[in-house]
Amino acid sequence: MGDPSDFSDTGRSEAQAHGKGKALDRRLKSILDSIGEGFFSLDKDLVITYFNPAAEELLGRKAGEVIGRHMFEEAFPEAKGSIFAQKYTEALRTGRRIRFETYFGVAPYANWYDVRVSPFEGGISVLFQVTTEHHRTIEALKAEQVRYRELFDNMGSGVAVYEAGADGQSFFFRDMNPAGERITGVSKGNAVGRNVEEVFPGVEKMGVLDLLRRVWRTGRAESLPTTVYEDNRTPTLWMENYAFKIGSGEVIAIFKDYTAERRALEEVRSLARFPAENPDPVMRVAGDGVLLYANESAHTLLDSWHTAVGKAVPESIWQQWRPVIDSGRPARVQIACGKRTFSLNVAPIAEAGYANIYGRDITDALAAAREHERVQEQLRQAQKMESIGRLAGGVAHDLNNLLTPILGYSQLALSALGKDEPLRNDMEQIYLAGQRAQSLTRQLLAFGRKQLLDLSVLNLTQEIRQFEPILRRVIREDVEIEFHLAEPLGSVRADPVQIHQILMNLAMNAQDAMPDGGLLTIESADVVFDEAHARTHPDIQPGPYVMLAVSDTGMGMDEKTKEQIFEPFFTTKPPGKGTGLGLATVYGIVIQHKGGIWFYSEPGRGATFKVYLPRVEAPAEQPSRPPAAPAQHKGETVLVVEDEKIVRALTCEVLQRHGYKVLTAANCDQAIDIADRFDGDIHLLVTDVVMPRLNGRELFDRLRQGRPRLAVLYMSGYTDNVIAHHGVLDEGTAFIQKPFSIRGLTDKVRGVLDEAAG
Repeated sequence: MGDPSDFSDTGRSEAQAHGKGKALDRRLKSILDSIGEGFFSLDKDLVITYFNPAAEELLGRKAGEVIGRHMFEEAFPEAKGSIFAQKYTEALRTGRRIRFETYFGVAPYANWYDVRVSPFEGGISVLFQVTTEHHRTIEALKAEQVRYRELFDNMGSGVAVYEAGADGQSFFFRDMNPAGERITGVSKGNAVGRNVEEVFPGVEKMGVLDLLRRVWRTGRAESLPTTVYEDNRTPTLWMENYAFKIGSGEVIAIFKDYTAERRALEEVRSLARFPAENPDPVMRVAGDGVLLYANESAHTLLDSWHTAVGKAVPESIWQQWRPVIDSGRPARVQIACGKRTFSLNVAPIAEAGYANIYGRDITDALAAAREHERVQEQLRQAQKMESIGRLAGGVAHDLNNLLTPILGYSQLALSALGKDEPLRNDMEQIYLAGQRAQSLTRQLLAFGRKQLLDLSVLNLTQEIRQFEPILRRVIREDVEIEFHLAEPLGSVRADPVQIHQILMNLAMNAQDAMPDGGLLTIESADVVFDEAHARTHPDIQPGPYVMLAVSDTGMGMDEKTKEQIFEPFFTTKPPGKGTGLGLATVYGIVIQHKGGIWFYSEPGRGATFKVYLPRVEAPAEQPSRPPAAPAQHKGETVLVVEDEKIVRALTCEVLQRHGYKVLTAANCDQAIDIADRFDGDIHLLVTDVVMPRLNGRELFDRLRQGRPRLAVLYMSGYTDNVIAHHGVLDEGTAFIQKPFSIRGLTDKVRGVLDEAAG
């Protein structure tokens, strides 16, 4: 619509014509009558002087009805006092043009109006148009803008509006929604107006800047997934970018953070890979026995079953799985597959109509369990042998105290009886029975590891060769003996007497196992036990050893016999044909030497016993010459301390008969009192080792404080580690084992006294 000033001259001419009563110029009236806007004019008294057809149509009044009438008093009284009256009066008063827009709500004129008031000489002209539809459009646009803004602000995805720079290479933020602020961590206030590269330094590296440039240049929408990495290795953010260009030339970028979804997807993919990556078999079988899935680890089973995915499992396997699947409850099934054994957890998924099978190769676990049970059995056996050994040692100690007077007094009696005396034969039988009992107690002590060892560095090959003549004399002629002895051979630290005892007992055991003759083989060799071998021999620590092996071709042993083979008094011989202490003695000697013993036997296949003694890095010692016969007594004084009365009496009588002065005490307190009151020299203390309150060593240490030249000879059934450690006599310690002979006692006493005298 035109400016109302365009019609100001016309308005003045029209007013003058009205005032003079002349008709309007036809041409001008034709123009005003043809325009689409409403137009009327008022004189200074607000009387309508002109009213065009458009005004008639817009206001619903005819020109003839309103011309010559007062605008608000007569023509439009409903507008009296309205903004129209105010603005028209103001224009007349000020002489200034006024334009205003208002809503007039009085019927039938309820509309929005855009009004232009132009003063002229003699009155005002009013040009107006109804803008209701325009307002409705504006309001609709405003409402739509609000809706779009709310949508913009409440979108879950980020939205950013960019304006391209003049070069089309740089972009500036124009707007960003709250989701964009949340995703990027940048507030809208800090982003708007700034270069995107300034706000996000890594945007070009991510490819987003190139995306904006392409979209702005081509006008085509594009999408771009981007990933943000930490230290170029670990993904920390996944985003999807979608950009498009709008009519204003701005580029809209919609971006979504789908990190949570991507991580969830990765987790799902990881879980989906679990069966395939599982080192154990994983399978899925349908309700009809058809294999639906099997991972790579299950192929060992499938190959042995001659089946594959898509085929049925073997009937023998299905018969084990089907009851579990039908029950609907998970259960484990154990299946052998060649040399391997598998435990399969069959887990039915009833609602899905299939079962998942989770397998595990338990071959090694079963072997480990068997090995554990074997070691436990060996431990139980060792503990049993230890308990029996303690019992045997204690019994032997008590027997030795009883045998000492039996053997001693029978010897004294025999020395006093002539060859033709009637009682001599009876006494000899008593003495021989005592000797046999002495042999049994020594074997019990050996089994219980309570006897003293006289250790030296030995070469087992040499010891076997030295003992060979004795073996050939005692072994029956129908038993052939072969030797396979290693030379050179490592050395061991052992008691040669006990080594000979091992040889004798093993050889006699082998002979007894071959009643109809056979082959006895004795071997020696150097061996080394590593960790694996040591685990199969509970008495052995890893390291170098020397082996002594004795094998026979006899009747062999069954499992029951092997379980008791080293127990004392266990024998397979008829009553009266064996003591059952031979192998028990060997076991005790070997263990006391910190060695180990192993055997293998089957019924009808003979037996092999292998003794392993720790190897030492030292040359074998040469046998020492036998000591010279001791000199006769020199009237020395001997203090005898023994809590067993009968042993004490025998010891005193023997020493007195051989010319020694003897002081006697039944316990340590008496011995200390006697030594304190005796004015003369006491040359030798002969004392039991194990006694109440003080032991023999403690008594000797106490007495030597006042008698520094006092010598000592210990006697005992066993030492209980008082004068020995682990069965090895302390260096420089004189000791005599109970029961002892008269000659043994007197020789030992004489030897200790002579050594003390220098």
